[in-house]
Amino acid sequence: MLTSALHVPTKRGLIYTPQAEAVLNLGFAFKKGLGEGISRANGANMPKVLVSVGTGNLDKNEMSAVIEQAFGKKLVSGYFERGDILHIFHYPNYEGLAIVKQLGGIPYLDKLAVANNAKGIGMGKNLIAEIIDYYYKLLWRASPENPANCMYFKACQWTATVGNWNIYWINLEMGEILPALVSASLLEKPIV
Repeated sequence: MLTSALHVPTKRGLIYTPQAEAVLNLGFAFKKGLGEGISRANGANMPKVLVSVGTGNLDKNEMSAVIEQAFGKKLVSGYFERGDILHIFHYPNYEGLAIVKQLGGIPYLDKLAVANNAKGIGMGKNLIAEIIDYYYKLLWRASPENPANCMYFKACQWTATVGNWNIYWINLEMGEILPALVSASLLEKPIV
């Protein structure tokens, strides 16, 4: 039986809203993230994370190769030519990278990938920490099978399971949460 009200998460805690039936029909399950942030790996040989606006002069073939290797799937054709990339956080040799776009005016982490030969040394942790430091608000999603979900749960303030996605966010306002969840859940997959 559906209730007529729901408590929805915000920065200040839970807020009462009468849109429960709409939320419940979409299959949202809110959980409070740990919100403890991510501690950076500080190995002596850890390179600095660079931030580039758009794709600029970055090596798109190298970035594609890292993403495809990390996920074991192909990047959709024309991914880097769509003109919707805000920033790319990356290591100088592209062993790790993260691509941030915009979704409804909110920074959206679209892809985070670490090359197989660089996994396990903290590059992914450092990338997500840099992104969270860079943006006040952030939204991202991951499939339930993604091995980074544990790290994402530690980093986020809130998470929701929507269909086949775990959706994470930081500092979204009350009015931004539901539209962001719907938009993120409906995005086309960038890898196939």
